Amino acid sequence: MAPVVLHPDADTTIYVVQKDGQKVVKRVKLLVLAAALDKNSYWKKFIEHMSTTIGFRPNNEYIEDTGVSTTAVEIVLRALHYYYDVKLKESGAPDQGGEEAGTDGAREAETDKPLSEETASGGTNGGPATTMQQGEQKECKTPAEIEVEDTSKSQDSNLPTTLERSVKLETYFPKELFEVSVDDVWGILPLINFKTCGVDHKGKLDVDRQTLSPWFLKWRNAHFPRQSICFPSTPETQHDFECLLFPTFTFNDAAGWSLATEWLCKNTSRGQIAEYSPLVFRNNAANEWYRHLHLPKEVIACIRVARSQLYVRMEREVWEPIHDWFSKTTTCDCRVVAAYNYRKALQRAGVMEKKVTRGRPPGGEDSFRYFDSLDQTKTVLELCKCLREVSYEEPLNPCMGCAVVTVMTGLAYAMGLEADFEGLCLDCMEASLHGRDVAGLGIRWSFPAYEGKYRRGRGDRRNSGWCSHCRRPHGHATWYFSWVNPIPRQTVFPPASSPDSDSDDDYRAELRRRLGNRT
Repeated sequence: MAPVVLHPDADTTIYVVQKDGQKVVKRVKLLVLAAALDKNSYWKKFIEHMSTTIGFRPNNEYIEDTGVSTTAVEIVLRALHYYYDVKLKESGAPDQGGEEAGTDGAREAETDKPLSEETASGGTNGGPATTMQQGEQKECKTPAEIEVEDTSKSQDSNLPTTLERSVKLETYFPKELFEVSVDDVWGILPLINFKTCGVDHKGKLDVDRQTLSPWFLKWRNAHFPRQSICFPSTPETQHDFECLLFPTFTFNDAAGWSLATEWLCKNTSRGQIAEYSPLVFRNNAANEWYRHLHLPKEVIACIRVARSQLYVRMEREVWEPIHDWFSKTTTCDCRVVAAYNYRKALQRAGVMEKKVTRGRPPGGEDSFRYFDSLDQTKTVLELCKCLREVSYEEPLNPCMGCAVVTVMTGLAYAMGLEADFEGLCLDCMEASLHGRDVAGLGIRWSFPAYEGKYRRGRGDRRNSGWCSHCRRPHGHATWYFSWVNPIPRQTVFPPASSPDSDSDDDYRAELRRRLGNRT
């Protein structure tokens, strides 16, 4: 079996073994640099268990028995080597391996090859438990902290620094590791440490997620380009984006998270939106590692509510002209004809919900019964396409309210609701959970733009740079649906018409009273 060289100065051999129960299904030989792994607390304890020595000794062989795929473990090890060389350049020390990390050796595996009892007993299942190093795991920054950082704003999240860009990622990861399936990405999740929106996980290999973020971002950009939102005919399906939800959440990938949530809200119609794990294990130990890796129920609820409210708000704007025509303030003679023509235009464009009428011959216009609601068998993007095809015929000598310009302006606003929502924002989700002295009181000051923009009322579209402090600047709709705090947003941000909205003292007193009632 030819070894896979992870570093040109590799001095240690590791056998990564993939098991299915007691059966060995894959065995890969990796040549690693001991110094690159010696900083990791897991490998130190692993070596102490194997050879009762501290640290690595050159030319020794060690066994890693794992329930996840060998590819996932290899990606983690390559990321540790990449991170090690980045730190070397940062400290100004001479680079031991240069930038040409070897990828020599065929990726061969021995199937159904039993190990000796001595080697098999050296697995991680029998090793001592590892602990997360203090200070190694970094929590998500609040938007206020991100805003004052002296860094350039970008449309992507977790972008590598200039130093990381100088150490080429492709040198450490061959092309095929950027083309792995989402199954292997899920295989990495139980191995790493992460903390996002209150979900805290200590990985089996005690590796911080920032170590693997450069690789993950490149993998996600290759598999899920941003064009997937604009072109729903791309090969990605609902299943693919549901598999992407938790990995982007785990890696704190703001761009990937907004992409996945936006696609699911705009390209699915009826049916539940749920996260999905593609992995199926017959190994009980592996099942235990993955069982708790799920999104919080509040987060899943936000995604479902966002899709539902897009339909509700769009429907409200579509029927707004008819409500105006038959209000008490409208008395024009052309409104009845205008309402009839408008409804027929919506029918012809396929906007309205229709059902088959019993007893009528199929195929004709009379075989369907139309309802005054949007066709929810269509996605939000499909409904927007139908709205663009609406051809409204105005009555003879119409008034200003029944003119085609007024009606089409209202439809344009309905279609604009889709563009205002850009998926959920991880920074706003984190900020909504942020508190200071009393639970919930600090949340209000995590959104400095709220008082200046949101309280202008409906006349302000609130979609241009509303949350400019977030890694992905967005509008009000994204902030609104990214609220995951159990305290209602109306409690933290009272409506502008409330007499207590401008008084911080009254606001604090009211919030303390409500919090006391909850407990």
